[in-house]
Amino acid sequence: MIEKMAMGLVDQMAEEKMIDKEAEEYYVYTLVSLMEKFITIGTILLISVLIEKLVPTAFFLLFFFVIKKKNRRISYEYLFSMLFGYSGYLYACLRFMYGSG
Repeated sequence: MIEKMAMGLVDQMAEEKMIDKEAEEYYVYTLVSLMEKFITIGTILLISVLIEKLVPTAFFLLFFFVIKKKNRRISYEYLFSMLFGYSGYLYACLRFMYGSG
C-alpha cells in the first residue's frame, strides 16, 4: 500500500517533468523508506501518548536515533545488544519516574 502511494506520487512527478524517468525507481525507494520511518515513529509516539509515557519515549527515541546515526555501519549483533540496552534504560527511566506501580 505504501509502495503504491509512493509510485503514484513519483508517476505524477514524472508526468509534470519534475524528475527524470530514469530516476523514478530511486525516488520510489526513498519515498517508501521515508513513509515507513514516519509511520513507525508516529505509531511509537501514539502508543506512548495512549499509555501516558510520552516524555520517556521521546527521550528514548532521541538517544536511540542519535546513536544510530553515528553508527551507520554496525553489525546486527551490536544493533540488537544496543536495542536491548536501551530497552533496559527506558524501563529503568519509567520505573524511576513513575514508580513501581
